[in-house]
Amino acid sequence: MANSVTAKEDTAKLDDANVRSVISTYLAALRAADAEMFRTAFHVDSAIVHCSLAEGTLVTSPLEAFIQEVAGLKKDHERVEESPRNLTVDLADCIACVRLDFDLYLGSTKYTGTDFFTLAKAGNRWTITHKLYCM
Repeated sequence: MANSVTAKEDTAKLDDANVRSVISTYLAALRAADAEMFRTAFHVDSAIVHCSLAEGTLVTSPLEAFIQEVAGLKKDHERVEESPRNLTVDLADCIACVRLDFDLYLGSTKYTGTDFFTLAKAGNRWTITHKLYCM
């Protein structure tokens, strides 16, 4: 019994580290506007939803449209960086939810917001299935 508990704890620690690694890949992809890094972090059928505080709207984009949007931001601004302020991970077997409070820098302009990511583990690989953000 003790070995079973220890194995579960070890798996949970490894899963937590792997989920955090996927989020780190996402943040690096955003800084570099790197399409391949985004494709590594996100599931191919993932959705990105922006809840606009200013406009009171929801905008849903597939991954490829989000990648193009980030590329456009990078073209218009020297600095595109999401700087984490707080990150929490909640795991349940092969699914995870991540809350990431952030500061987003577009050039010298700073915005604050929150990302919620859902991730799923298929085999031994974690990927982002959904990103919901508000700023």
